[in-house]
Amino acid sequence: MSKSVLVLTAHPDDETLWCGGLLLSNQDWEKTIFSFTRKSDRDRCPKFFRAVKEYGANGIIDDLDDGVSQKPLNYSLYKNSILNNLKKKDYDLIITHSIFGEYSSHLRHEEVSLATLILIYDEIIKTKELWFFNYTDDKKKNDPYSREDSDLLLSLSDEVFDKKKRILLDVYGFSKDSWEAKIIPKREGFKIKKTFFMKG
Repeated sequence: MSKSVLVLTAHPDDETLWCGGLLLSNQDWEKTIFSFTRKSDRDRCPKFFRAVKEYGANGIIDDLDDGVSQKPLNYSLYKNSILNNLKKKDYDLIITHSIFGEYSSHLRHEEVSLATLILIYDEIIKTKELWFFNYTDDKKKNDPYSREDSDLLLSLSDEVFDKKKRILLDVYGFSKDSWEAKIIPKREGFKIKKTFFMKG
């Protein structure tokens, strides 16, 4: 069934690592992939748009700070990023990071998740369903893997997984021995929330 879908990520390649198989498996979805960082990155930005094309999606990228120091970003920066870059504000489904992140740890992942919740509460963006990536690395004891408590566990076929891996290696250019190539999940996990807190 066709639906309008917004994927909100901290970085280019997050969409591929954490939900690339889902996106490839639903070509009839009307997809928008929004990365909050790396617009000025001359390497990652053009690769992002090539990856987005592989998913048959519309791509939007902004340039919030993603420096090594990872200084916390105020919610207003995420709000303004959405207001300034995203024309459509109402979706059937929004997919984003877990409030706990996908591994230990990346502040931007956690911030994007929290910002998404506030954006929905403030009715800046609207959705019928909200899905969170659902992965863990057991506090750095393991490579990230999909959690068994996921509401949806999607085991990728060899064909879909190969396409996902090709986007990571050939489009984004990660080497075969990179961390990204090593941990790319063949089973994707999601927590699903269908009802939301409402104002008033």
